[in-house]
Amino acid sequence: MSGPRIEARLLAAMERLLAQGTPFAAVSVEALVAEAGIARATFYTHFKDKPALVARWLSRISDDVVASGGEWFEGDGPVSPGQVRTALTGIVAAFGRHQAIFAAVAATAPFDTEVAALHHDMMSRLCEASRRGVRRAQAQGTAAALADDAMADLLTWLIELYCSRFVAQMNDAERTRTVEQLAHICARAIFVDAVPTHGARSKRSLRP
Repeated sequence: MSGPRIEARLLAAMERLLAQGTPFAAVSVEALVAEAGIARATFYTHFKDKPALVARWLSRISDDVVASGGEWFEGDGPVSPGQVRTALTGIVAAFGRHQAIFAAVAATAPFDTEVAALHHDMMSRLCEASRRGVRRAQAQGTAAALADDAMADLLTWLIELYCSRFVAQMNDAERTRTVEQLAHICARAIFVDAVPTHGARSKRSLRP
């Protein structure tokens, strides 16, 4: 069985165990391989331990989230509030796809220095991608007065923290509304005279 197929089976197994209420820290390698239907020896052929597996997952998740940001993260041409909204649509969807892992990392990082370092590396990459978008707005003269690297970092962390905590609880309509709200906040923070995102007023309260 190839490495990517093993990773996929282990990820699916981890998501099932977490969905059953098992804390990430309590998921042993033995439980994980049993749920995945692979031999313990097969696991150790590819990974030295569970943190090594998490490292691989975080690397792939980081790639997926950055790619989901589209032109805002990876382009080099003009930027606009609409481009930010398109990026957020992809980013929120990516958090939905990987919700179990984001939740596990968020719960484990305060107590596991290796997981915390991996999460920090992922966030540093996302912050740098956000900074590039803001710098393009600065270069074209459309950036708001307070839009700078610090603002890019702040928005990136706010989005990550909110999505990690709440995206799994949302239905499709709520996720769409969340994208509109985040796009409104980001556009106002980044662009001068940004046109706000309009839509029907949501009846969903801010979560505590």
